Amino acid sequence: MKFFDSLSLRSRFLIAPFIGVVLTMIIFYSSNSIIQGHTDILKGLNQSNLPQVGEISRSVIMLSNNHGKLETLLASAKIAPDEEKIYLEGRVILDELHVLEEQLNLTLGESYKIINNTDVFEQIKLIFNNYREQSINAIELSTVRPDLADREMHSANSVLLQLNDLFMVLSEFYIKNLTVQSEAVENSLYDKSSLTIISSILLAIMIVSALFFSQRMSAEINLVNKSLIGLSEGEQDIELPEPVVAGNNNMSQLYNVVTTFKRSLDKNEEQQDTLNKTITELTESKERYYTLLNLIPTAIIAINDSGKIVLFNKSAEEIYGYNNSETIGKPMDMLAAEPKAKKLKQSFGELVDNTEDLSEIDRGPLLAQKKNGEQFYIESNVARLNLSNESVKIFAITDITERMQAESEILHKAHYDALTDLPNRFLALDSLRKGIKKAQKDDEMLSVLFLDLDGFKKINDTLGHEAGDKLLIEAGKRLKGVVGSSGTVGRLGGDEFIVILYDLKTSESVVPTVEKIVQQFRKPFEIDGRELILTTSVGLSTYPEDGSSASELLRNADSAMYSSKEGGRNTYTFFTESMNLEVSRELALEEQMHNALERNEFRLVYQPQVEIRTGKVIGVEALIRWECDVLGNVCPEEFIPIAEHTGLIIPLSQFVLAESLRQLALWQKDYNSSFRIAINLSPRQFRDPNLISFIEEKLNVSGVAANTIELEITEGVLMSGHSFIDDALKSLSKLGIRLAMDDFGTGYSSLSYLRRYSFDVLKIDRSFVKDITVSSANRELVNAIIAMAQALGLEIVAEGVESSAQLDYLAKRNCEYAQGYLFNKPITPAEISEMLQKQKNKSPQMIIGSIGLNKCRSNALVS
Repeated sequence: MKFFDSLSLRSRFLIAPFIGVVLTMIIFYSSNSIIQGHTDILKGLNQSNLPQVGEISRSVIMLSNNHGKLETLLASAKIAPDEEKIYLEGRVILDELHVLEEQLNLTLGESYKIINNTDVFEQIKLIFNNYREQSINAIELSTVRPDLADREMHSANSVLLQLNDLFMVLSEFYIKNLTVQSEAVENSLYDKSSLTIISSILLAIMIVSALFFSQRMSAEINLVNKSLIGLSEGEQDIELPEPVVAGNNNMSQLYNVVTTFKRSLDKNEEQQDTLNKTITELTESKERYYTLLNLIPTAIIAINDSGKIVLFNKSAEEIYGYNNSETIGKPMDMLAAEPKAKKLKQSFGELVDNTEDLSEIDRGPLLAQKKNGEQFYIESNVARLNLSNESVKIFAITDITERMQAESEILHKAHYDALTDLPNRFLALDSLRKGIKKAQKDDEMLSVLFLDLDGFKKINDTLGHEAGDKLLIEAGKRLKGVVGSSGTVGRLGGDEFIVILYDLKTSESVVPTVEKIVQQFRKPFEIDGRELILTTSVGLSTYPEDGSSASELLRNADSAMYSSKEGGRNTYTFFTESMNLEVSRELALEEQMHNALERNEFRLVYQPQVEIRTGKVIGVEALIRWECDVLGNVCPEEFIPIAEHTGLIIPLSQFVLAESLRQLALWQKDYNSSFRIAINLSPRQFRDPNLISFIEEKLNVSGVAANTIELEITEGVLMSGHSFIDDALKSLSKLGIRLAMDDFGTGYSSLSYLRRYSFDVLKIDRSFVKDITVSSANRELVNAIIAMAQALGLEIVAEGVESSAQLDYLAKRNCEYAQGYLFNKPITPAEISEMLQKQKNKSPQMIIGSIGLNKCRSNALVS
């Protein structure tokens, strides 16, 4: 202070402005520093939109690439359908879609974004789910129904365009936000530059003024000294004095400088108020940030570089069971758990220890542990940022335990049969593929057993589906009990099962197991208090002898199973190459049969029926023949079962009925009005609701009498006991049509059917007629059939008469009618007409045609 007092007034005046200038500069640069910090915060906030734009772009690229793969896969399926290849490549595409779905869930989160009154996030998720479903449908249908697969793919293309449009809207939204924030920052920077220029000008003015006043000021300067001191001490309400010397320019200038200085201080005060307000707003923003952080449903945990927890929000408290106070400052390891399943790559603790390279973080599933010791599964996303001027790692954690349980349940339902809980067709074939790879690697064999339950349909139809289901469950248990851990048991569908046996040294190694299976199924099944007898037919194929792929082995085992069926059932059969030839033949027959009627490849031949007493031809039996342009002559024994199986028997039988009645009308008109015709009815025809109306229509069109038509029916038709068969037979009798029991005496016919229905004719099967001259047993059986028919008032027709000795024996037993190669083989309508013309011109006599035994003998439309 003494030093200051010793200075002259001029020196004192110089020091005071100089100090003021220094203080002003300090205030200026402090304000500038705070404003600069605020600008940096705004820039940091501005950068939050950029990752969203990047993630959206990456999702669009992934979706486009995956869609291209899908289109390529479907195109290849059209050219060369390969079920196994489609399955493998399709699974890769679906896995990529799953990864894309997880990325979208991460990018979009569980929040929502309203743009143009539309929740864009929700729309993206919904449309993406539609796209995924249509992609799955396209893949599944690609090998079965390519046309439907194309339709699904077309729909997927449309959905893809909708997704791209939504991604574009979202990107434009974020880019627009970036633009607006950038403009705000630029304006802020411009204002800061202006403030700097103005402050610099004021500083220069103050320095020049101080130098000027120090040289020019006179005694009047003391008059304003008090005011300057007051200003320097921060007083607000100061009135500047008038200069002592009126009109003194120097004093006036000094007065103006002091006034300007006061205004500058006032402006700095306003800037300080603005800065304090900004700091207050930032503080409130931070408080809102923490409030929002505690409201979100995701657990947010932050740790510092020492591994200590510095942030633990409310959701984290709910998930882990810890209070915030129990975790802050504690190591992150308290939340970790050791993996207990091989499918987990690492635990949450290992994730925490390996988060330096955030690009290689495993999001999960990870194993974590609650306060009570309970372990659960989580997914975690990790990021690094500054929190309260400290670099921390932020973990966003979601409890996915329920989701994993749901996924496990869905996976189980997708791979296991809902009724028996056995592997379904998909999983069984997948296990077979894996088994083939292992057998190939270890140079071993494996066997595929294809099982079909004998007589299951009859039990299911008779006792109901509930009993049938229980039977299937018990069948699966028996198979599991036999196979155990040595193989895989699966249900293919219906009453078909598959068994895969691994680690076989020879193809014969499977025999003990398959014999045990057959024996187990011979034991009665106890279902709802009933003992049901149900056997199984088994077909076997062996890798690598019978095939190198899962589909080939299954197909060949299926062929062998059908051979077991044909061999009497209740047995097993190994696949042979000849079975493939039979299957190929059946496929060729089925393919050619589809349009054979339109190509007029079917024709009817007729075998005469002769009255034994007079030798007169009184009627014929209509028989169908197929002269295929590609396969040549096909025996009825071959094509009739295929027609039954494919449903083509209905139009085929309608053709026989219509053509037979048309031809009969011509013969009755030209030769004999009582001439009759026998036509076989297929069992499948009785399921046709239009059978009776069709016959009535053809009767009206042809004009023939109903009693000249004889419909032959086997016991196989009657055994089902369905009410529609009863109704059909009664309706036919009402029309006046004659009914014939065909193949009587084969062991399948029953006297109860003869009493129950109004039969007119009984036909003795050829197998008994063939040996009546050499077998006493056959003779006795034929005698009994003839006697019984006569007692019931039925006409008798003996089939397969090929010798005079057979005919003589039947004549002596008063058998009325016969047909067979002794009289004629099945011949054309023209030959029948010629025969009838001769018979009309001559007295009744036995007309015997040439006996040329045909390899394809058949006197029935159906086998």
